[in-house]
Amino acid sequence: MDETKVLAGIAEKTDNDIIMLLIVILIGIPLIVIYIKAKSNERHMRHKEQMERDAEHREREKAYIDVISGNTAALVKLTTLLETNNQNCSECRVDQTQLYRNIAEKQEQIHLDIIKIKERI
Repeated sequence: MDETKVLAGIAEKTDNDIIMLLIVILIGIPLIVIYIKAKSNERHMRHKEQMERDAEHREREKAYIDVISGNTAALVKLTTLLETNNQNCSECRVDQTQLYRNIAEKQEQIHLDIIKIKERI
């Protein structure tokens, strides 16, 4: 800071353009360096924040994919179970129909036997 004040004092007292240019350069170069460094740090911070956001998005997308994969696997198992159950129900219906026919035939035979027994009595 003291150096800047000294250079500003010299610039006020001199009429030489070359000395003025040198003083402006001596003051300006450090300011430009500070400005460039600040901009670089700002870009670096923005890039770092963007990378962190991208990492969060990737984690969230991975979680979504895991959930979707789990749901898909559950749906496949449920579909297989329903198809198997439906097939078993069809087989059960065929078996039940056959058993019902057998029972109906036996009931008819029993009914005929009862009629025969009543006729004998």
